[in-house]
Amino acid sequence: MNSGSLIKGKGCLVLFLIPFICMGLIGLFYSVNKMYEGYTCRDWGRTIANVEKVDFVIKKSSGRNSGTSYLVNVKYNYLINNKKYSSDRVSFGYGANNTDNHHQIFDVLKGAKRIVVYVNPEDSAEAVVVPGINNSIMGIFIATIMWNSLVIVLSVLFLGNIKTDNKWLGIVLISFVGLIWAIGFGILTTKSFNVQIEKKIEVVEKI
Repeated sequence: MNSGSLIKGKGCLVLFLIPFICMGLIGLFYSVNKMYEGYTCRDWGRTIANVEKVDFVIKKSSGRNSGTSYLVNVKYNYLINNKKYSSDRVSFGYGANNTDNHHQIFDVLKGAKRIVVYVNPEDSAEAVVVPGINNSIMGIFIATIMWNSLVIVLSVLFLGNIKTDNKWLGIVLISFVGLIWAIGFGILTTKSFNVQIEKKIEVVEKI
């Protein structure tokens, strides 16, 4: 194969890989950003909020990726400088999935009349019930690490044009990806880093 055909072939491969690379980078940026937001909001001001409404939502999807996910919707209000604000954020990155302890979260919030919330000192309209990370965002972070490791290694293998005399490098790279995926699946399936955010909800007054 001449150099022109090789360059053209690599160009096509780059175009093919770009969407997968972008997906991985977007997922990684989103998860890291939510982790950062969850970490920084621990220093926000604490105040007491009134729980207005709590719903337990079951979402079912059909098709190839059919499944059931769960979500707790909560609405609460609080006063800052005699002005009333309302919010529905449980935790940064918290969303519908089957990894968080949604039933336990629902039980705690459903039985609460007043809870402690963290309010952004620079924007009183922004509040959160539980600072820090949660299983939702941790799951996305681990999944993107797995995804990015695969894309990076495939890019190196194909774009680097690893030759026969470097076959051991290919074996090492593939083994590395296999290890990352084994660890990732192990964490996701066994919930080794299960974050029980329901235990971090501070209930001031129960119903």
